[in-house]
Amino acid sequence: MTFVKVRQIYFKPLHTGFLDVNFEPLFNSDPVTPFFENDIIRVLYLESDHKESDYYGVVSYKFRNKHLKDGARVKDLMERDAHSSDDYSFFGNKQNMKSKQKTFFDRFHPNLLRIGELIVTKLFGKDLHQVKADRIYYNHWIAKKEVFDGYCKEMLLPAMDLMENDEEIRSLCWDNAHYNGDNSHPEHRRVNKPMNADECMSAFGVPYYTHHTFVLERLPSIYFAIKGYSIKHI
Repeated sequence: MTFVKVRQIYFKPLHTGFLDVNFEPLFNSDPVTPFFENDIIRVLYLESDHKESDYYGVVSYKFRNKHLKDGARVKDLMERDAHSSDDYSFFGNKQNMKSKQKTFFDRFHPNLLRIGELIVTKLFGKDLHQVKADRIYYNHWIAKKEVFDGYCKEMLLPAMDLMENDEEIRSLCWDNAHYNGDNSHPEHRRVNKPMNADECMSAFGVPYYTHHTFVLERLPSIYFAIKGYSIKHI
């Protein structure tokens, strides 16, 4: 039997109403960093939380309202597909397209494209504009454990290291990303209002959201494309 393990992160007690009984809840009370949930994914990887699964994913408490499907439906669709794909994601016809990277990376946040170019060149020696990747956001994907392991080892952790230690990438990441909040569902804004300038200053040392997490959420699909992994949107 194929074991699909999905961790669902939440940050506040009032988020519990959004949790899915078919996912494993993970409450995070640690101080927020510019990496947001990617810090948690890094820890789960280093703790080998994925090792006993066949497929593994880490999603947010917003999953059901963003994709209009619950964990039971996701697992059923994967089973109906005979678990034939390396990776499953949930963006359907709306965003299931091979992306032009300028649109994918630079639509909302000014430095995303340049940061993406630098990371892909430094880690893989490739031109980002030549990588045709499906659009995946929010870290909402479930992959074979070997794929998750490779993504963390070869892409996520090295990219986070570049963001911290590469002078040009670090500078670009710390610029203002001009994020105004999640408008995808009114309940999200009620329970998870965007951090204001004072809260950002307290958490990040700057009075705005930085680029870190917005770059990182776009990297999985780039990695899958570079490695030639199959993706099925369900």
